[in-house]
This record gives sequence, structure tokens and C-alpha cells, in this order.
Amino acid sequence: MEMLENLDETHRVKVIECLDSLGQRVRTAFINGHSNSEHAANPVPGLADLLKKCAGLSASVAKKRAKDLIVELAERGWIECRRDEKGRIQSIKIVRLADQLAFAAKIINRSKEQRFEQEKALLAETEGCEKAKAVELSSESPKSRPPKRSHKIRKKGAARRLREAWDRGNRNQTRFGGLLNRFVGALRLCPEIVAEASLESSGRHNPKKGKIDMRDHHGEDFSLFILANPEGRYRLIYDAKSALKDVQAFNRKIYFTREQRDACKKKAILVNDRRSDAEIIEEVLQDLIDSGFSEVARYTQPILERFVSPA
Repeated sequence: MEMLENLDETHRVKVIECLDSLGQRVRTAFINGHSNSEHAANPVPGLADLLKKCAGLSASVAKKRAKDLIVELAERGWIECRRDEKGRIQSIKIVRLADQLAFAAKIINRSKEQRFEQEKALLAETEGCEKAKAVELSSESPKSRPPKRSHKIRKKGAARRLREAWDRGNRNQTRFGGLLNRFVGALRLCPEIVAEASLESSGRHNPKKGKIDMRDHHGEDFSLFILANPEGRYRLIYDAKSALKDVQAFNRKIYFTREQRDACKKKAILVNDRRSDAEIIEEVLQDLIDSGFSEVARYTQPILERFVSPA
């Protein structure tokens, strides 16, 4: 992996993440019937643009590096590469990058740990010099004291509250995923306005543990896809939050990544014990109506009745 090894570690991860995200986007389009294959056409400009931004290369150099990277990854078996009759790169198919993403994340974490150890050693050396000077200036031996901690120890109460918040967020996200699955099922019972409906969920993004999921990192817990009848395509992206302040903070700074630009709406939605199933689905229905799918308004009541708990 000569080209990858010549890149900075963080740039190397960005390249792999870019290709993995491209593969997920093309695979989604293929599964939903919007593409005839899982090959991404004309991949060189996008990769060259990434190299130009993150590595500070000129346009011509970035384009050459992008081609070399694609050739190298194809030789390694990470991607499949198709060429036209003149030998130019026509399209690529992402074969396997998950292991490489985890490996790249470990490299970055290891380098951070090494820098941390170096800084700690330098600090210990500095403290040793200061103590030696103090001994020279005073006839009394300095009192021994425990070494300074390199990090704060989280109190048990704070750790417990953090864990409870994490578990609560997981429960609420799982609940919202179940509600959206039922909602998709309800929409499929309306073939006069819905030709197809599907749901996609992301994983967990935690580079410290070697888990890389850029959709989760970019605020995409769930993607709701709806193909309207006779025509119309809608995609809504949701990030489930347990607290209103988190919802408001997320929705103040909405941004769409390249693979999210086909979405009609992206937002955080409040999911907690104080909101009923019907209230949450009613908000999803209103989002669909606001996105232009006004025909679904006729079915609001029968759909919501499926989410009202019996008394």
C-alpha cells in the first residue's frame, strides 16, 4: 500500500471513509432499484477533490494521486475497477473496507496514545528538574507527594448518570426504529398513494473501539425512503434524541453530506417516555406533508389509530 502509506494517518482514514461512504450510497441506490449495479461511475474527481482539500495538493497532482490510489486498492482486492476501451477508470465497486476502517482508526488511536505518553514523560522530566532545584536551594528535604494524575477520575455518581443517559438513549433509539418499521408497514397498505416504502438504520460510530459508521457520525440514525404513486420520491433522515435541548441544538445546525443531498428533510426528533407513539408518528407524517407528499394527509387518522394504545 505504497500510496496509502505515503499519506498522513488522518488523511488515510478520510480516503477510506470516503470510499466506504460511496460504496454504501451506491449499494443503497441498487437495493432500492435506482441503479443497475453497485459500481460507482467516474470516481476519480470526487477522490481527487478530497485529496486536494485534506492534503493541500494541486488539482493535477490530486487527480494523479486519486488514479494511483484506485489502482493500488484494486490490486489489493479492496475494490473492483472497470476501465473503458482507452484504459481510463470508468467505475469502481467497493468490495471490502470495513476491516481497513477499523485498522486505520486503531492507527490514529495508537499515535494519540504515543503522543500522550511522550507528553507525560516530558512532564515527569520537567517536574524532576524542578524538584532537584528545590533541594539545592533548601537544606530540608522536600515532602514526598503522590504524582499528579494525567486525567481526572470520574466520580461514581457521575459515571452512573452518564451510563444511565447512554442506556436511555439506546432504548429511545430502538423504540423509534420499531415505530418507523410499523409506520412503513402501514404505508404499504396504501398502494394507491405509496408504491414502495423502506427503512434503513445506521450502526454505531466509535473510533476508539474500532467501530466506524459515518452515517451515524453525520447524524443519520434512520433514513425513511418512500416511492409515491404515481410519481414522487421522498427521503427523510432522523436522529433520535432523548432531550429537547439536544433536539434544538441539532436542528439549529443542519448540514447535508454528499450522500444525504437527495433527502427532503433531515432533523432530530424527540423520543422519550413523555411522548406517546402516536405523537411521534404524527410528527413524522407532518414532515412528509411538509416535504410535498400531501396525499398522505388523507390517511393520517387511520394510520395514527394503529399507534394509539388501548385504554
